[in-house]
Amino acid sequence: MVFARLHLSTYEAVLGVPASEIAGRIVALEDLWGDAATRRLRGRRAVAGGLGVSERHLRRVFREAVGVSPKAFAKLTRFHRALTAAREDGGASWATIAAAAGYYDQAHLITEFHAIAGTTPRALLAELQAAG
Repeated sequence: MVFARLHLSTYEAVLGVPASEIAGRIVALEDLWGDAATRRLRGRRAVAGGLGVSERHLRRVFREAVGVSPKAFAKLTRFHRALTAAREDGGASWATIAAAAGYYDQAHLITEFHAIAGTTPRALLAELQAAG
């Protein structure tokens, strides 16, 4: 996960797309920069060190800025990705959705849906469809 504050005039140069195309959305880095560039970025483990701060400080600043820990944010982002995929492609298997959303497997997806929504993915999807 990467957070960056950019000046208004730099969004397109840094992200590769106008800010209006991704505003209000969670976008995978692969979709913006491609697989190779994303792998290089993810290969850099010492983000806090590169910023000249401790990991603890970085986690604290993240929590203050976002409202949840980086781990909780990643969990909610994965959940949102899976839910969006399920709503957009009703024919996709839960195993396929789990893999695409970043879960280890379908059981991991189901466990996190229970933890976050209190129900199974299929039941939540049915509830959301009924609500309109």
